[in-house]
Amino acid sequence: MPENPGAKPSALGPAERNLEEALDHIRTALRGLRFGEISVILQDGVVVQVERTERTRLQRGARKGRLTVSAYRKSLQEKGTS
Repeated sequence: MPENPGAKPSALGPAERNLEEALDHIRTALRGLRFGEISVILQDGVVVQVERTERTRLQRGARKGRLTVSAYRKSLQEKGTS
């Protein structure tokens, strides 16, 4: 962690800039994520990759656990797709 968390990015050294950049990517990956995971890949102690896997939970119909067409359409509308 940087010794001075309030320091401007230009005042930080290369390691701290890498950490701040990695944290920005992680924050971006977390935005809007309801179900899923974020993986942070390190190489020699440096963040080299941030992966986001999003899962969509489907509503099940009343009979035999099947997804109804109306429930599927509703889930698409909630996500903003048609």
